[in-house]
Amino acid sequence: MISALLLLLQTVAPHDALHYDITVVTSDTSAHVLEEVQVTWRLGSKKPVTMELDSSMHVIRVLVDGKENTRLSRTMYGRSSSEVDVPHERQPGDTLSTRVRYRGYPRGGLVIGRNARGERTVYADTRRDQARYWLPMPENLEDKATASFHIQVPQGHRVVADGVLEKVDTMAYGQTIWNYNLNQLMPVYSVRVGWEGGAPLPKK
Repeated sequence: MISALLLLLQTVAPHDALHYDITVVTSDTSAHVLEEVQVTWRLGSKKPVTMELDSSMHVIRVLVDGKENTRLSRTMYGRSSSEVDVPHERQPGDTLSTRVRYRGYPRGGLVIGRNARGERTVYADTRRDQARYWLPMPENLEDKATASFHIQVPQGHRVVADGVLEKVDTMAYGQTIWNYNLNQLMPVYSVRVGWEGGAPLPKK
């Protein structure tokens, strides 16, 4: 009886997100973003890893442990559901990495506006119901993990985020990448990140 109960608990245990590696490439003329989020998981069961990402974001590809997941139907990329399901063949307790690349115009989660100088400002809305609009979120929103941010912005923009600024890379075409690392365990929706600078947003 006890063995059966333990097996049941193991079967339904949620997957545990251990670390998020988040890359965001922004536009200087619109609210469009290109993102790639890699998550390292400790698996709680044989169930697929399910993430919630708003259906307005177009999924370009999904990689599992760095390899294309051939079991995912390509029709998923034109999905109407907000769920991204990643099947696997691992055992409970194993680790797995998922990498989701997507693009679009977030309907929430990232607040885009102007500062007092008329420069563009972007910052993450840290309410728990907003993160899914720009990040693939786990089923358990309170799941705590560490995180790394790589924010690519035009030169002249300044990026701030929770954690330690490790370096700023200078890229071609007047772009920079700000790299932050957060070693503290936090729900990813509550991590603060934002940037400002550059040209004002065009008036609608």
